[in-house]
Amino acid sequence: MEAYKEIQVTSLIGFREKVDGLMTLMIIHPLVVDFAKFRAIGKFPGEPYNRCHTSLSLAKAWMGKAMESLGTETPYKNDGKRDTIADIEPTADTHAVLDAIIKEYPDTKYPLTKAFIVLEKEQQTKAKGFTYFSDLSAVQKVDWLREQTKKVKLDFLKMPPLTGPKARICINNVYTHLTEARMHLGFQLQEYKELSELTDNVFE
Repeated sequence: MEAYKEIQVTSLIGFREKVDGLMTLMIIHPLVVDFAKFRAIGKFPGEPYNRCHTSLSLAKAWMGKAMESLGTETPYKNDGKRDTIADIEPTADTHAVLDAIIKEYPDTKYPLTKAFIVLEKEQQTKAKGFTYFSDLSAVQKVDWLREQTKKVKLDFLKMPPLTGPKARICINNVYTHLTEARMHLGFQLQEYKELSELTDNVFE
């Protein structure tokens, strides 16, 4: 029983890191948009992209609650005892990525975690013959993130099943927020299309 629980916890940590990797890519490589041009016509693009990031954050958080339902110890030991910034624990299960290799865009079957480039301080030369997330246009970035979110969701549903009412609530919420994240990216693509009809195409 303990061995099965360990497999479940390891799977959940892996999925939390995958989702965190997508969130990190969204922050490090934001959409490049001529915001001034759109503000001039009363439009503020990119809100669906931001909502996607929130949904991914909530999916990751509910994975953490699923781990809690399995009896794992919380990484946030200072609950109710925080007085200063120093008492706030770092975010758990993060993925320190700077970029992602895409085998052959739009082929999104390339393994997600292996596609991430993890760098600390040193520079890394981009390998020839690959497309990188940072090289994609705004439309391509959103489309790739949307497909990777779908891949994470489908793979998540294949993980060793969790039992108990609390665990089921957590799993349902993870599924909901991953689905919402993909929907928001779809809304972002639609926004691109609508805004491009109002002004010159300024999405890189």
